[in-house]
Amino acid sequence: MKNSKPNRQRSIRIDFFVNQFEHDLIDKRMKYFGYKTRSKYIRDVSIKSKITQIDTSHFEEICKQISGVSRNINQVTKHIHESGLNSGNVKEILGNIHKDLDIIKSLLNKESELINNADVIKSWGFL
Repeated sequence: MKNSKPNRQRSIRIDFFVNQFEHDLIDKRMKYFGYKTRSKYIRDVSIKSKITQIDTSHFEEICKQISGVSRNINQVTKHIHESGLNSGNVKEILGNIHKDLDIIKSLLNKESELINNADVIKSWGFL
């Protein structure tokens, strides 16, 4: 495509496609941050933004803990149906559930801190 303005500062054109949701989100953020043109906003976001990658591998641990809690709840339910509420095993299993829930709470708090401290997420208005 020939450039209609030969003395233009930016002579290379970049095109890309977005869906309606992405288009609306770009426009919303562009206006929120005070940009008058989409081109200037996208250029600044692409060139000047700091990209931070957040390690989410610890979600696997959270999922394991939730699965363990689920198994324990099923064991308690089964045990109650089989032998009644006064069993010592029920207290032990409920204690294990409580410990698992404490671990999950701790992991989720750490995740929350990571997300809240991520500058790129705050600057993009995700939080």
